[in-house]
Amino acid sequence: MKRLALALLLLASPALAATHYVTPVSSFTWAESTNPATPCTLPVANANAVAGDVVQLYAGDYSAQGHSISPANHGSAGSYITYVGSLTSPYAVAGPLSLSKRYVSVKGISTTGASLSGNSDSVSYCTFSSSTGTFWVTPSTDVVVERNTLSLRQLATECNCVGSPVCVCAGRIERLT
Repeated sequence: MKRLALALLLLASPALAATHYVTPVSSFTWAESTNPATPCTLPVANANAVAGDVVQLYAGDYSAQGHSISPANHGSAGSYITYVGSLTSPYAVAGPLSLSKRYVSVKGISTTGASLSGNSDSVSYCTFSSSTGTFWVTPSTDVVVERNTLSLRQLATECNCVGSPVCVCAGRIERLT
């Protein structure tokens, strides 16, 4: 009876979260990417990362491959899907960041822009720079954007603050030009 209970418990348990390593060009699988020597690509990580997973991005130009951070799955409260580049000097150059899933955290990347439309997401220690980039924050709840460097032509949302260097919408700064 104890063996049956243990077997049922193991079958009902979710897969354990893990750290996966990512590089712009690779032929390794998601299962292999838990080894730093066998990283997968960003599209593979986006398709497979689940709550609790950490996706460690190695330095490189992901946008040259047409890759951006855009997870297919939601994290969960207290168990985010976390993408990490370098917290001291963002080096992982990714295409525009696109977060539409809940409980996703992105730290230490350099990119051209962002679109944040998920709830309970976090973006920190990132550099956003482009002469044509846009940083969109659409109506969301519990989104944290902190300790980032923004050097974009515009920072915008659906508030439509045309011609204003600083726009406060619903009590938050929403757009800088």
